[in-house]
Amino acid sequence: MLHTTFFSTSCEEKDEDNLMLFELTAEKVSETQARLDWTQIEYNSGYHIWRTFKEFESQPELIVQADSTTNYFYDIIEEDQPLGSPVTYYVSTTTGGTEIQSNEVELIGRTVWNFGPYQLELIPEEKMAIARDLTSLILMDYEKKIVLKRLEFPGRIGQFDIQEQNGIIEVFVPCSDHKIYIHEATSLSAIDSIDTGESAYAVAVNSQGKIFCSGMFDRGNLHIYDRKSLQLSTTVRAEKKSVLFLQDDSHLVTFTSTFSPGSISHYTFNDQGELIAKTDDPYHTEYRIDHRWAAVSSNYIVTTTEGFVFTADENMTYVTKLTKGESYQSDFEFSSEGTIIYSTLTNQKAVLKSTIEGNTAVSTKLPTKGYPWFIARDGNTLVILSSPELFYPARTGGLVSLETITLQ
Repeated sequence: MLHTTFFSTSCEEKDEDNLMLFELTAEKVSETQARLDWTQIEYNSGYHIWRTFKEFESQPELIVQADSTTNYFYDIIEEDQPLGSPVTYYVSTTTGGTEIQSNEVELIGRTVWNFGPYQLELIPEEKMAIARDLTSLILMDYEKKIVLKRLEFPGRIGQFDIQEQNGIIEVFVPCSDHKIYIHEATSLSAIDSIDTGESAYAVAVNSQGKIFCSGMFDRGNLHIYDRKSLQLSTTVRAEKKSVLFLQDDSHLVTFTSTFSPGSISHYTFNDQGELIAKTDDPYHTEYRIDHRWAAVSSNYIVTTTEGFVFTADENMTYVTKLTKGESYQSDFEFSSEGTIIYSTLTNQKAVLKSTIEGNTAVSTKLPTKGYPWFIARDGNTLVILSSPELFYPARTGGLVSLETITLQ
């Protein structure tokens, strides 16, 4: 009896000693990898390594089971982990019939992704965003700041559009393999496709299911397809490879990409997708126009890295310029009423907020954490793809982060 009592006390003391000695340390060895080290525990049954994101109240996830002789592990920080959020680790084991747990350690998870964005669009009702690089779509949750899915296409993809059709939010993706791919936007699951016969460059889709498509078509025609039948319904004479912006179901603004300096055209259609009127901008070479950096609201058309502003009607009257050459802009967004212009400043960690007063842009700067590339708006929140590295207009890839600004 005395022997049994003495043995039990000794085990308790050993368990307490083990608990005191069970120390975990962690460090990020790269943007995508963390190393965990822990002290060896005598007579252990093997180690369980756990990971959790307390910021999102996630349950601890068992990421690996290690044998009893292991005392380190490299964790891969995947793209589907919250961007820039703390990740908490701990290790557990059993010794002498008692389960013990190490201390918890916290690291900042992945802070950037690596891809070259060409476009950013939101699905506000789902708090999701879709970006594209040369050949793939990247689906993100912009509240949790995680990549949900990447989807590769069989060719180079162009300007896509998101539109709800029959209660399903769909993304329409033009591709150089002569197709328009139609996918469910919140999962990127395939639904349909349209054979265009030539390389498709850009699409814009209205709420009535008219799919406007520009590409390398014969005679430069703008093709208009019907979403329900997936058939070509009509063609309109236009420049090849134009970038497309729908203002509403009836009004389309296009930017040419096949010659420089570019030009802007304004189209008006009826409900059947038939052309009613078309006008071209009257300036020709007087003002720079560039399809690569352009955006359209109900009030304004903005283009080029200097931010040339025109009225968004059939006259396309020149209004002003947003910057005077000290900053380059790569993307634009508008307030809900279309009167305030937000633009990314590629050589500064800031978004430019501009209000047009007469023929003058009155601007202030909203600070960002990185150099902003692309911008979109969800209510009073700006969603921004930025980079810790200096951006320049011809850049095609690099480290990309996701951040938000709440507008006052």
